[in-house]
Amino acid sequence: MEVTSVAGLPASISYSCNTSNCLWEGGDNGCISLTGTPTASDVGVHPLSVEVTGYVLFFGVPLSGQSTITDFQILVDQAGSITEIGKNEVVAYPNPSQGNMNWRYPSASSGEVELRIYNLVGSELARRSYTVVSGENTLEWDLSELPTGMYIYEIDGQIGQFMIDAN
Repeated sequence: MEVTSVAGLPASISYSCNTSNCLWEGGDNGCISLTGTPTASDVGVHPLSVEVTGYVLFFGVPLSGQSTITDFQILVDQAGSITEIGKNEVVAYPNPSQGNMNWRYPSASSGEVELRIYNLVGSELARRSYTVVSGENTLEWDLSELPTGMYIYEIDGQIGQFMIDAN
């Protein structure tokens, strides 16, 4: 398999492969690294399109075919850092935060969802309902009343962590 291009990256970010030619033999694992320093204009979710070409021998005849992988996204948060996110993953950002939290919430359908906040021993501290649409949603919540520390969130069965930093 060969990675021929990665589209959708912010201008300040580039990619490289763990092989010099972005080509992997059958049965091998490969990796693409993103490097660069995101700028303020790069903040947001960036869907990626990874163009690949696959090569096979079929009864001794070499064949190839192209495909586009669209299951990856990256998030550039306000701090200028990059987080890789899957297409259907909930992501809390900025993380750490000084209280104003956002959750990227992809939803398969429109309706109501509930966001719950827990401390690290599992006690529920707060909950809020949101109306979401099918597709991408951003859930915002000012949690600056919470003390500095690590917290757990749960949205529609998906669980993650975030940190409140007093700085």
